Amino acid sequence: MDAKVQETLASALQHVREMKAQRVADLRPYIAYAAGVIAGLEDAGNLTAREAGEWKKKLDETTAEPTKRTRRGPKPNSRPPQPNLGFIKLVPGPRDPEPFLDGFMRIVALELLQDRVRVYWNLYPLPSHLAVLGDDLGKLDRDTEGLAEEDREHQRFVARTHRLHRLIQFTASDDLGTKYRHSRGGSSGSIERGEESGIADFQPPARNEAKVFIVKVHDATFTISLT
Repeated sequence: MDAKVQETLASALQHVREMKAQRVADLRPYIAYAAGVIAGLEDAGNLTAREAGEWKKKLDETTAEPTKRTRRGPKPNSRPPQPNLGFIKLVPGPRDPEPFLDGFMRIVALELLQDRVRVYWNLYPLPSHLAVLGDDLGKLDRDTEGLAEEDREHQRFVARTHRLHRLIQFTASDDLGTKYRHSRGGSSGSIERGEESGIADFQPPARNEAKVFIVKVHDATFTISLT
């Protein structure tokens, strides 16, 4: 089997797994797409009937597996407010990072603005493929067996990145019980650096009476003094 053909098939199956992990209610379009990829490659002569049968079996096994329950964070607001970056002050985050799966998350700083609180965060080192993907890593590796190791590592990186972005869901509160709404965020990273950094904006702005600001992500909790 050609390496590019195998990579295409592995990506199609991993996409179905990712949709299952997100607990998408109707998987039929994704299953149909993956089945269409297999059928199309077979019709084009890129897969033998035996190879196509093996990949159809993998797809059937993927769709038959029970969906695992994952933790969900709050959904980001679809319409972030118009920016009003009136700077008030910068508050350093805790000195020590907190475990995030088998990596470490750090809250670098809080930027207090007139209309929001901006959280600067850094994830380093990144959690391992196994910690993020669990059993799906073994399935992906079986799908990509025989490909060049560079291509297999790229597939692992893409799968981990998609899953990781679902896990990095921040919530915020303070010692007065205020619930802050996540309004927007963004991040960047690379496989070479082995880290991810980003921002998360919360509204309303920090209350003057609040003494601490509390940020939670996955199993980590950060308490930052505002005084």
